[in-house]
Amino acid sequence: MTRRQFIGLVGAVAAVTGLPKTAIAEALQNEERHALAARELTTLAQTLGPGPAGKLGYRPVASGGGEDHIVRDDIVGAQTGREARRQSLVNFVHLTDQHIVDIESPARVEFLDRYNDGQCGGMPFASAYRPQEAASARITDSMLEKLKKIKYSPVTGKPIEA
Repeated sequence: MTRRQFIGLVGAVAAVTGLPKTAIAEALQNEERHALAARELTTLAQTLGPGPAGKLGYRPVASGGGEDHIVRDDIVGAQTGREARRQSLVNFVHLTDQHIVDIESPARVEFLDRYNDGQCGGMPFASAYRPQEAASARITDSMLEKLKKIKYSPVTGKPIEA
């Protein structure tokens, strides 16, 4: 059943049963409100990136503009009117780039980073030391706390199911 068919069916049931038009309009507007509220908590509204370099060259994390969805038309061209035909099958969240890292493991080869200056013939790898790895647990916790606040799809306004 498409969204338009659903709205038509709800309208027909409302007309037959005498449901007030305001109740129907409110139910349909709830999804839009949920979607807008969720959008404000995601990268659709705000991103983080490097700020301006300070005196010593370090760059702080700075707030940036949001990134909208990208329509992938490199394989198949996008059809007009697709927003009206969208159907929500399931709303789920995918937390990307999860790492469990033992930053004190003796198997790490950070000590070899100092030889990657080109004077020792070069190394087959570079930058074994990644300072952000020590914060993986805190970053994951922060993502989960944000997710608890989102609750709805920023596209459809439907509740997140998985």
